[in-house]
Amino acid sequence: ITAKVSVDEVVTYDYRLELSPLSVLNVMPGCTAEITATAYINDVGVTDAEIIYRSSDDTLATIDAEGGITYLADGRVYFTAIWVGHEDLVKTTELVNIISSPVDETVALHVDTVAEIYNGFEEEVGYYVTRGGVRVTDIHITFTIENVSTTAVYAKNVRIVSQTDSIVTVMSDDSRLIDQIFELIGRNTEHNLEDRQTIKIKSMF
Repeated sequence: ITAKVSVDEVVTYDYRLELSPLSVLNVMPGCTAEITATAYINDVGVTDAEIIYRSSDDTLATIDAEGGITYLADGRVYFTAIWVGHEDLVKTTELVNIISSPVDETVALHVDTVAEIYNGFEEEVGYYVTRGGVRVTDIHITFTIENVSTTAVYAKNVRIVSQTDSIVTVMSDDSRLIDQIFELIGRNTEHNLEDRQTIKIKSMF
């Protein structure tokens, strides 16, 4: 058995820090949010990396050790993640506007774009409503599934599993629905809100 060893070979390490984005940049005092920083060495996630989160102004918003944010008062604020031991790797969010009162009464529905889901798996779709550009939670959105491109017998197996004030979970659990499409529709008739997402059902395998 022979082995070739190169004494000149140098192992290099690439350190990287990624920060999840904030989905809403206009909020009211009392709202909450969350960000997550992930450390990588040579594109492999580091599970035990020590991350410190900081707010640019603790009087406007606080952030805890897990990245949980609480907005406190009117103003503009951003958040920073720092990898302890690699302080040159700093990631910062976009600037957030905290506004007590909406600038106007314009109401809008924002639903995350989802082009496809996998059959047999629950898919979470995020959404929120704004009034005057500020996220609000007092306007209820009703979601329905419509226009499934298959027979009514199979169509009943595309369904809404659950809904919170920010996430609607949908699922297809019939292999006969693979490559079919349907529409996920969010509505509020009082404010004339509607969002239609055309989604295709795919096979994982």
